[in-house]
Amino acid sequence: NYQARNFRATAEIMLGKTNDALEDSDLSLKINSKQKAIYLMRGMLYLVDDVPSIRRTDEFDIQFPLDDFSQVIKLSKPKGNFTASLNRGIIEYLLEDREEALKNINIAIKVNAISDLPYYNRALIEYNNGDLTSSLADINNAISLNVNGSSAYNNRGTIYYGQGDYSKALTDYDKAIKIQNNCAAQYYNRANTKLLLEDFSGADSDLTRAETNRGLTSSELIHITVSKAYVRLQLNDLVNGLSLTNTVISSSDIKPENIADSYYNRGRVKYLRGYVTDAYVDFYTAVGLKPHNTYELYDNLKSDFTPTLEDNINLSLQFADLFTYKPTGGLSYTSDVHCASANNFMVGLR
Repeated sequence: NYQARNFRATAEIMLGKTNDALEDSDLSLKINSKQKAIYLMRGMLYLVDDVPSIRRTDEFDIQFPLDDFSQVIKLSKPKGNFTASLNRGIIEYLLEDREEALKNINIAIKVNAISDLPYYNRALIEYNNGDLTSSLADINNAISLNVNGSSAYNNRGTIYYGQGDYSKALTDYDKAIKIQNNCAAQYYNRANTKLLLEDFSGADSDLTRAETNRGLTSSELIHITVSKAYVRLQLNDLVNGLSLTNTVISSSDIKPENIADSYYNRGRVKYLRGYVTDAYVDFYTAVGLKPHNTYELYDNLKSDFTPTLEDNINLSLQFADLFTYKPTGGLSYTSDVHCASANNFMVGLR
């Protein structure tokens, strides 16, 4: 009896028995394959962390819910299904098919135009496509439909940040933190905004709060350290600033081209302390990692050295290895720090 299995699956979900609910859903759909509500339920269950390991392989992890949401959409024609379209759009985005993602989220909006979730997720896709104007319009819609969404204020702040409107960005980060005060991303973003407004003490406080959040990855922590090292140097705390900078430079959790500024900052400390030759080594390394950047002190110093660096500096093996590195590809913006308690993008799955 497939209906009995459906009732039992529902009860199992309420009891937190995800694996048992999946098994009953499978058997129910074998008896009656036209049940769009059960496909939808199973698709959502696949996204729960404790799904059986046999179904959560690298190859098939996302494909299972994608297939179920597609089946729901097929069975819901011509009216459509809001939840299936929204979540299929989110999964398509995770699979880096932004065109399909937008198509499905647009369908979700046609089915239900009064939910904040499709506007929120469409804004994220548009932001990552570089369309800040459309992204801002959609995130404004999301906020008008749900004024208590901290992630929406955080993301609108990031849009304003990208547009260079740091005052509005700061206001939105303040709102996001007032709603949810344990999100590392929001403190991190507000700190970087304060940096540009030269509020170094405020930035330092926010970065300290961000790094104390539990659940951060080593990559997220090192990006916080990058900002914190710069803040400490700006506050003339050269000892801690230099220590943090060395931590960044020695990390394997950040792209080499993204530590160019750290080399330059370390060179500045050495330069201020009178170690001009050692400073030049760091400046030279920074330029090698980020050749399109302008580093003023490097330009001022390089006239004092001949073009062949080895003729002027007795390099250690450590520095010699660094000079052999040739960066590949350009810089790409990524949002590297998220809420430890929730992934902002996947909020659309609720």
